[in-house]
Amino acid sequence: MRRRWITLVLLVTFAASAAPAAAKIFVIDPRKPPVPTLAADEVKKLAALQGAVFPRMLSDVSPDDAVVLTAVGRQGHQQLAFVGVSDGSFKPIQLEFPLLSNVAWRDVHTAVYISQDNGSDGAPILVALNRDSGAVVTSTLNLPGFPVSLSPNATRVLVAQENQPAQTNAERYTQSPFTITLRRSPFDRVGPTSFDTNQVDVKVSPAKVALASFDLNSQEVVPLEELPEGSGITSQAAWSADGSKLAFVRMTIPQIGREGNILSDLATQDGLGNLPPANNPFFQGNVVDAFDLAHHDLHPAFLRAAKGNGDTFAGAAWSTDGQTLMTQMQQPAQLAGRRYPTYLFPDRSYLRFYDAAGHQQKTVDRPEIDAPNASFPTFVSPDEVIIDAAVGLSYKLFYYNRVSGEFRQISQAEGTYYQVRATHQSHEVVFNYSSFQQPYELYRLQWDGLALFELTFVNGPVRDMNHIRADAVSFMLASGARRTGYVLQPANAPFPPQHTNLVVWQQGGPGGTITNEWGGNVEQPFNLLPNFGFAVLVLPLAGREGFGPQFYDDLANGRNFGSIDIDEQVEAVNQLIKRSYTSAGHVGITGCSYGGYFTSQSITRHPGVYAAANTQCTLLDLFNEWQFGYTPFVSYLEGRSPTTDGAEYTKDSPIYNAAKVRTPTLIFAGTNDFLPAQISANFHDQITANNVPATFLLFKGEGHGLSAAASQLVAGQAQIGWFRRYLSDAPAH
Repeated sequence: MRRRWITLVLLVTFAASAAPAAAKIFVIDPRKPPVPTLAADEVKKLAALQGAVFPRMLSDVSPDDAVVLTAVGRQGHQQLAFVGVSDGSFKPIQLEFPLLSNVAWRDVHTAVYISQDNGSDGAPILVALNRDSGAVVTSTLNLPGFPVSLSPNATRVLVAQENQPAQTNAERYTQSPFTITLRRSPFDRVGPTSFDTNQVDVKVSPAKVALASFDLNSQEVVPLEELPEGSGITSQAAWSADGSKLAFVRMTIPQIGREGNILSDLATQDGLGNLPPANNPFFQGNVVDAFDLAHHDLHPAFLRAAKGNGDTFAGAAWSTDGQTLMTQMQQPAQLAGRRYPTYLFPDRSYLRFYDAAGHQQKTVDRPEIDAPNASFPTFVSPDEVIIDAAVGLSYKLFYYNRVSGEFRQISQAEGTYYQVRATHQSHEVVFNYSSFQQPYELYRLQWDGLALFELTFVNGPVRDMNHIRADAVSFMLASGARRTGYVLQPANAPFPPQHTNLVVWQQGGPGGTITNEWGGNVEQPFNLLPNFGFAVLVLPLAGREGFGPQFYDDLANGRNFGSIDIDEQVEAVNQLIKRSYTSAGHVGITGCSYGGYFTSQSITRHPGVYAAANTQCTLLDLFNEWQFGYTPFVSYLEGRSPTTDGAEYTKDSPIYNAAKVRTPTLIFAGTNDFLPAQISANFHDQITANNVPATFLLFKGEGHGLSAAASQLVAGQAQIGWFRRYLSDAPAH
């Protein structure tokens, strides 16, 4: 048979064998207990590092600034608790009803959300959680559709209903009509620690959808508008604090899916830069809807991108007094060699402020907050805004006063800040923070940047087990550009390193950020490999956010894709060798998704540089992805179609250059990955046909990245074992 279904026991042989590797394809079933291939104490340490949990905030801070509802744990094993904002107290609460909406505060004691009755009819219910007693009370709701968003004070619900009969009540109330998800990057961050909950995916409906406001107290239904087919709410719903005002960004766009789009589709033409703005639906269909529900003053298309300066709306938020509307703007990318801008993939963001009548008051355009999809502003008073934005290798917190114009950074520590929530009276923010040294925890900080206080210690044992150091490094390239990053090492290692075994890593994407954060899985092995003796180079290259529009655009400019970042990484490696940080034969490479593409393209384009490779959930065939996958994104990256420049697609596709590989290669893929595992198998077979060691671990039931703890444990052991074998045993130089 083409694939050999075997037990995990064979992994012991694969990891321990001293003989040259043969063609091996192992199918891993995560439902079976993983068989250890490392020493018992190392397996225990690996499992602990991989077990760091994310304390996800499910609510805003309570109206009296006392608590925030938090879920701790992995999916399926969540512990919910009210966490004290002043002292970090932890009051567990038991829930039997899943969340169908966001959580809002009805009063200082009661958090509520919408769920589904456990009965056969699946009726919608309102679940009320008492933070003092822990009591859970439910009441039946007569919702007119699916709950899209609950107002902050739990008085109104934005509901959506397809204009066609629902088959059952359960479908009507519990299934969103916005069923098609359009990710900004289809190869974005993956794995069990993809916790960037600031990001909002674009969701659209294939059918017409009616939107309405439902008053939970009076039961009044206020029809708002009917969206045509292919429409979606492309931002979080923005409510005023009292629930009387609502705004959101919406678009009506051509359908885009992962099943391939034809060349003439508008999304593909946008990616290629062939659509003039006057004919581009991503520009013409971009609007902000605003509704004053208290006065029945309804304004669909309150603001239109087509009437502005050529930029589009990406988000909206009301000030705490409901008098000012803030919008986040995105500038479309104007790429080299393309006639028109591309709106699906913007390269810069900034802020605008409007009064309640829609008159523009002010624009804030600063490099600190210009990451196109990684800048998140939050009103914290009628005039003040806290902005969480990717800047270089960190997410940072900034304070802005729209009246005085004051703008300053308030975060002090380098690292990554997620889920920023403002208090109401105490001038503080609560957020989730992590770094290479610090697993995820909740913290509190004053708006002036003082009085940082750690609220949770859910990952204390993991933190105690993490012994690594992170040192900044920089490289001056032949082009004159400077690239900055980190070298991560065991805590007792010297800096600068001396002829160490070093693994180069790249993030999924492209797009998105590469920042100083916890990484406890094989997709982001920041806290795995250094704790097992390896150095890791984390170096953002072209196509990443937080370094300005040109840096972001460079990957897709001209014929850069498949080469510019690949070649710059090799320049950095050669400089590290010249500095004696590492040695030839002692450099490995790894990554997942786009990081997997980066790994695979690197070992085909530069066969002699890397002594070992671990490519994961990998994009290998651009012809296949353009034809059957996310056509617009590949068109954007390449700037041409394979029908007009097949040679470029061949050059940029690792599968067609596999015969050049001379690097021992370990491959991970999931049977349910949207990037076909069959192509990874073919890549493996071509490598082994050239008498180059290669092993393929195919994870049964896994998708794009490994979500099961058992899968991570198997893969982590394999990753460590592979680099130990092919880097540590390499001849010294």
